[in-house]
Amino acid sequence: MSIEQLIQATRQNLLKIVGIFVVIVLLSILGGCSKSENNGGGESFPEPEERRSEDGILNTILEVSVAKNFIENTETGELDEVNTPTYEGRLIGPTLRIEPGNSIQISMINNLPENPDNQRMGAFPHDPFTTNFHSHGLTVDPGGISDNVFRLMEPGTTSPIQIDVGSKHQSGTFWYHPHKHGSVSFQFFGGMMGFLIIEGGPGDLNEVPEIAAARDVLMGFAVIRTGQDGTVPFVNTEATQFGSNPNMTDGLWSTFQNSKFYFVTNGVTNPTLRMRPGEVQRWRKLN
Repeated sequence: MSIEQLIQATRQNLLKIVGIFVVIVLLSILGGCSKSENNGGGESFPEPEERRSEDGILNTILEVSVAKNFIENTETGELDEVNTPTYEGRLIGPTLRIEPGNSIQISMINNLPENPDNQRMGAFPHDPFTTNFHSHGLTVDPGGISDNVFRLMEPGTTSPIQIDVGSKHQSGTFWYHPHKHGSVSFQFFGGMMGFLIIEGGPGDLNEVPEIAAARDVLMGFAVIRTGQDGTVPFVNTEATQFGSNPNMTDGLWSTFQNSKFYFVTNGVTNPTLRMRPGEVQRWRKLN
């Protein structure tokens, strides 16, 4: 082979190598930015919006409303429209991240519809659109406008919440949700829950350098449950049987006949979580 032929062959091979490299780079970019069809085209593993305390106070607004979202139906592969009670219009509420000694101050806006008339009261489920706020797992004041599960936040009202967390409160992964007697299940089935994370207190795992350097991954597992029309059914207020069998036509849960179940993580069915070889991730799991 002559020198000219060798140079030409080398040049052709070099062009091939450059071309392959460009294709790999493009595939990497496209793969890294690829969108999942879950939840109408979000990231392949979406995580909740995060709100952090500043200068010792987490001051925020939480709006409760019936909102439209889309969930991939794992049986059909299609996107189903759902209209459920939510925090901030999402199938999982925003993450609240604080430190010991902080104050959580929330204006809770209840924009849910008015409650139905002529309900059977007492122990029977009632007032599906009345809510409240419970910071699950925290050692805090359970009265007044703090972590008070007996408060009633009616539709069309704005309620102040102030939860003062002690300076020696333990670190950990906690959560918040409605705790209004008579409507908790109804609101849970719509996705009303969120992470509440305390960092910097006794027993904080971030004291381990490998954990402190790891990616923090939040996984909120839930069941979104709707009727065929995409709304969350309330119980049968005319029920004469109080069993939990939904096949009873006169039973309490008979409104859930032929209902749909969506097993979601952070509001999405079957999200994909990617890890590099040797990577350490810290998984915070809420069920």
